Amino acid sequence: MRHYEVTAAVIWHQGKVLVTTRPPGGPYAGRWEFPGGKREEGETLEACLLREIKEELGIEIAIKRYFMRVDHTYSEFAITLHVFLCTYRTGQIKPLPGVDYRWVSLDKIHTLSFLPADAKVIAKLKEEARGETLSLG
Repeated sequence: MRHYEVTAAVIWHQGKVLVTTRPPGGPYAGRWEFPGGKREEGETLEACLLREIKEELGIEIAIKRYFMRVDHTYSEFAITLHVFLCTYRTGQIKPLPGVDYRWVSLDKIHTLSFLPADAKVIAKLKEEARGETLSLG
């Protein structure tokens, strides 16, 4: 089974986080996720994340801190997902063709259909927000 090392950004802006849909034609097309992508050989996790966000959305972000790691096995592949808390810096969002995006608050995020690995991220975000330990610093 193929294994991928993947990064994801929880991008905060004005009290909401940015989420995107999976591209058409690929696995789990149309499902919601935190934006990011596959790490290339020799690339740091941070460099991967900044590159993927620029390529896929056309924006620049600031990485604030490493948030969590999620290991998950889907039927077709396995991933190690490295999640970072980030803030939006500059640029106008221009997603890839067929990809949708939304800014959503944590109290409304449950209304979207997320992939299982991203659902684990949401659970931790909500847990830290409830305990008031969620910080970008």
